[in-house]
Amino acid sequence: QDKLKALYNCFSEILSQYHPDSVAIEDIFYSKNIKSTIKLGYIKGTVFLAAIHKGIKVVEYAPTKVKSSVTGNGRATKDSVR
Repeated sequence: QDKLKALYNCFSEILSQYHPDSVAIEDIFYSKNIKSTIKLGYIKGTVFLAAIHKGIKVVEYAPTKVKSSVTGNGRATKDSVR
């Protein structure tokens, strides 16, 4: 809970500093490790909540769409995206 609170506070500060019109979030991918997927859900919910409290629109994109936008390949490796 403390980590989620810290994330919320940090992300809220970033939103206050930069005043974005919207926030883009990658859809959760489904992995073999259900615990990891659930933890990502908590984090995503925290980011959503911070944006909503600031009145900022949140848009979700599929992981393949994000990879394609960054590298030109929807199946790019993490290293390629980095």
